[in-house]
Amino acid sequence: MEFVEGSLRDELPRARPEKQVRFMMRQLIGAAKKMHASHVIHRDIKPENILNSFGDLKVCDFGSATFVNPAGKPYEECLVGTLPYTSPEQLAGNHCYGPGVDMWALGCIMGELLTGAPLFGGDMTEKELLADLSANLDDQLNELFYDVLPELSPAAREVLSGLLAFDPEKRMTAAEALDHRWFAEEPKKANFAGFAPLFG
Repeated sequence: MEFVEGSLRDELPRARPEKQVRFMMRQLIGAAKKMHASHVIHRDIKPENILNSFGDLKVCDFGSATFVNPAGKPYEECLVGTLPYTSPEQLAGNHCYGPGVDMWALGCIMGELLTGAPLFGGDMTEKELLADLSANLDDQLNELFYDVLPELSPAAREVLSGLLAFDPEKRMTAAEALDHRWFAEEPKKANFAGFAPLFG
């Protein structure tokens, strides 16, 4: 078994350039696509559960993972995972969630990579975070795009908005995200020499 010393958390809080975030998100969304194609939901995707070996990322810790339930069949557990990366439907007490909970978490990670700080949560309780997202998510994304990250490309904004859609039915799937034009703008093989200083 390969030994990987660090996690993605070790690289934060440091904001990353869009090109590098795209390279990392391609790997993470690709991992989600494979999981979901195998009918598995991770349910606790967060920087601590992403191993990082000089830019080669691997999702780990499947202790909270479960198989996808048939449509309409509830899970016993609702709030599984880590609060800043927990989807609105889980916060609302919905026991009939699906792979979209992983996509929400990946959207949170994408935003954190771009800004160097978690997008949501802070010291809020589950109820407070749900109320905040319900009332302010659109305004928070607009502030992120136009005040915090004004140079972020329109394509990257589309992906981040798609991953952070409040309604899980409107949220991007892993397959949809990988097919987005944002990922088509860069070759799948990256030059590690350009990223090495940021992963040291």
